[in-house]
Amino acid sequence: MLRLLIYHCILALAHALSGHAFSALRDLELYWEDAECDDHSYDTASLLNAETGIDELSVALRTVAQLPSLQKLQLTGRFIVAPEIFQPINSDSDSLSSKFPSLGVIKLHLSAMTPSGDWYYTGDPDSIEASDERMYDSEEEEEVVDSADSETEDYPAVWDWQKLNGQRPSHPWRNQPNPATFDLFLRAMALAIPHMPALRRVELRVGNAAGLLLETEFLAAGEKGTLFNQQDTELVTFDETFRNQSRWEIVLTNNNSAEGDSRTVWEISDDLKQAWKDSTGSDDKSVIIVNGGSWGSRMPV
Repeated sequence: MLRLLIYHCILALAHALSGHAFSALRDLELYWEDAECDDHSYDTASLLNAETGIDELSVALRTVAQLPSLQKLQLTGRFIVAPEIFQPINSDSDSLSSKFPSLGVIKLHLSAMTPSGDWYYTGDPDSIEASDERMYDSEEEEEVVDSADSETEDYPAVWDWQKLNGQRPSHPWRNQPNPATFDLFLRAMALAIPHMPALRRVELRVGNAAGLLLETEFLAAGEKGTLFNQQDTELVTFDETFRNQSRWEIVLTNNNSAEGDSRTVWEISDDLKQAWKDSTGSDDKSVIIVNGGSWGSRMPV
């Protein structure tokens, strides 16, 4: 039920974006508020168009991003978007029709869920036990449900709403990037970058309830990275050493890993590695991945 409501909201936003010319639009900043799914076995229904199989919001956002006037695209909160935000389905670097003539800054904060009903993260459901612990004790929950200000026949209990929204039970077992979805999105972004002549930086942030956070920056030559603090010595050194060239800086942090081992598994596809390098026009020194934040190490790319 709630997923259907989300679909109608997304569709309304897509139609609003695609229904106007925005001929003088320079900055587009949107915020999408949504709760994170704590139940990683939650059945996330598809938000794609049932007839075309296309994510209409991603297509509408790509159309706006291609405007000759648009210089900044910022989507924060927990946006649910697909690779189509950068390129049409089944396109590649040789046939990419999307051109982004003036886009200089891109900032994307995404939900862990995809429009197709999949997830950007995966893992082993048996690696962690589900928790049925309730947000309120029985007396407090009864008071919330039976309040004189509520019509109990119209509004289900708090616990029921949380289950409908994927927030309960808590079962955050998706603790590593899913190559089938995450690599696809990152590759689409990398393939689009050579078609953005004015681009200075791209920031991508995707977190989830399991404490896993992937932060990615593409930086044009001369731009300073923002993902690190001074304790991230590898990333600080890399950023200073290669600041005169385009580069990718990626930090993968798992805050819920076992003590002493904050690294997580990410089997990066060869296609994605090549797309990263091609987008910088440089060699293998154009990409650094720090796995585990300050406690991790550079992964070979």
